[in-house]
Formats: sequence, C-alpha cells, structure tokens
Amino acid sequence: MEGNSSSDTTRNSALWTAGNSSKRELYRIVVPLMLTMCLVSMVFNVVIVSSVKWVRRTVSPTLCFSLSLAAADAYASLILGLGLVVNSLLPEVYGTRIRTRCLALILEAFRLGGLSVSVYHLLALTLNHYVGIVRPLHYAATVTRRTVAATVTGIWMGSLCFFFLYFSSVHNQGFQSPYCGVNEFYQLSTFRIIVSTFFFLPMVSMTAVYCHIFFVVRQHQQRHLQVPSSRQLHRSVKAVVTTLLILGTYLLCWMPAVLFFAVSCLDCVAPYTQIPETVLLPVGIVTNSLIILKSLVNPIIYAARMPEIREALHAMVPTNCEVRPLRVMARQRTLLRRASTFSTSTRMASFRCSTHNQHHISRCDESYT
Repeated sequence: MEGNSSSDTTRNSALWTAGNSSKRELYRIVVPLMLTMCLVSMVFNVVIVSSVKWVRRTVSPTLCFSLSLAAADAYASLILGLGLVVNSLLPEVYGTRIRTRCLALILEAFRLGGLSVSVYHLLALTLNHYVGIVRPLHYAATVTRRTVAATVTGIWMGSLCFFFLYFSSVHNQGFQSPYCGVNEFYQLSTFRIIVSTFFFLPMVSMTAVYCHIFFVVRQHQQRHLQVPSSRQLHRSVKAVVTTLLILGTYLLCWMPAVLFFAVSCLDCVAPYTQIPETVLLPVGIVTNSLIILKSLVNPIIYAARMPEIREALHAMVPTNCEVRPLRVMARQRTLLRRASTFSTSTRMASFRCSTHNQHHISRCDESYT
C-alpha cells in the first residue's frame, strides 16, 4: 500500500509539473498578445478623446457623453492591461509574486468601477436620446452643459468610490486585513449579485427606454407629423442608431464575463472550485479578449457614425495640414520655373532677331557704298 501511495504521489507531482509548464507556455504567448491589444485599444480611444480639440462645431451633450465613454474604454484597457501584468504575466511566466495583495485588490476595484462607469454612461446616453426625441422642445432647457458635466462627474466618482468603500468596509477583510490577504467576501454570492445588478438593471432600463423611443419614432413616421424640429428628430434617430451599435458591442462582449462572474463563486450555482482548470483558463482568455475587443470596436463606430468626430479626425491627419501645402508649393515652383524658362526663351529669341536685323542692315550699307 505504501509503494502504491508513493507511486501515485510521484505521478500526481509529475502531472502537476507538466500542467504548470503548459500553463506557463500558454501565458507566455497569450498574455503579451492581450497586452498588445490593450495598448492599441487605449491609443485608439485616446485619439478619439483628443479629437475634441479639432471639433469645429459646438460640443453637443451626445458628443460629450460619447467622448467620456471613449475615455472609459481607454481607462478599462489600461486597468485590464495592468491586471494582466500583475496577476498573470509576473507570477505565472516570470515566477514573481507580490507579497501584498493590496495592489491586486486596488486594480480589481478600478476594474469593476470601470465596468460601472461604462454601463452608466450608456444609460445617460439613452436618457439623453429619450429627451431629445420624446420631448424635443424641452431638450435645450433640460440637457444643459451643467447637467452633462454633473452627470459625467457623478458617474466617474460614484462608480469608483463605491467599490473602494465596499472593499474597505468588510470587517477584517479586504483593505482591513493584513496585506489585503483575506478576500472571502469577493468569492461569495452577495458581492457577485451586487456587481451583476449594476450591469443588468441599467440594461433592462435601457431596453425599455429604447422600445418606447422606437414606438414614438414609428408614430411620427406613420402619421407624417411635421414637428418643429424634424431635422433634429432625424439627427436624434441617427444618434440612437449609433448608441445602439455601441450598446450591442457591450452586450456581446461584456455579457459572457458578467454571467460567468455571477454564477462562479464559492456558494453560487457553479462553484469555481469544482470547475477544472482546463475550463477556467480558456473561459478567462475568451472573456478578457472580448472585453478588449469591445474597446477596439467602439472607436471605429465613433469615427464612422459621428460626423463631428469624423471631421475632427480628418483635421488631425497630417496630410490635410502639411502635405497639401507642400504639394501646392511644389506646383507653384514648377509654374515659376516654366514661366522663367519661357521668359528666358523669349528674351533669347528677341536677341537673335535683333542681331539678325543689325547684321542685315550692315550688309546693305556695305553694298551701297
């Protein structure tokens, strides 16, 4: 019996070592690729946010919310990239483990806060479209610059402060525990339900609001009502389509991560301790990749659907402000060169003609004498 136990232990140890080796090789390939995607996504969204300097029109509330949402995507890409470095690349590939868990807990609070920021920005955009279409005459008085600024600030500050306060309020856990080493609350269904509610409740509200918007637009189209701002209605409907595209990317890319987060905990429907690692690793890679993909797709939607951002991006391109003047200058130099060549040829022809006439006159004088 002792011999069998020893052989089983040796076999399990060999399997564990082989599993860790394959996991390390997988992380060595996948994590740098995901970090590259995070970097590209962050750069794209920063470019979208920076384009506001080149916007020639008045910055509308819709554009303001959209730019703040792009900033949230850039922020999410940065935090996710830092989390990949701290939680995956350093410990799994390079074997460097940080003694304190406080850094990982801070990054998790920032990450969950970023999720809440993005979702509530979409809710703010939805309400903005609702007022613009259902109550167009009251839109300018309701959605003011002060209202938009207060809403954006409240979303950012409220979402981030909530998770830091939650992580600091659990007795002897989270930030209250030594080196932030005790985080059992994070693995329980109570916390998972709260986070899931932050995602699903706004989504249900947005679905109801967009259904009502669709009903109102259909009413206008069927009755052919000429509202005082029919052109504004058309623009609002176009903005609604843009927001629906962005909302679709969030649903497709965030939903798998949120659902898996909600059902996999210690006392959830599918305890993560009973899920084999061969399932956890692919699911983690796929869900994180979808989140990064969402941040990559949204800048393309902004550039393709929003005329203000499209015009601003065209103004940012160097060819419009540098290459064209250089081409004009080169063309002017060519024309000047041709003009100078033509004038030189004209002067030479006149000189030859005058020389010929003088020579002819001199020969006539000689023959006369």
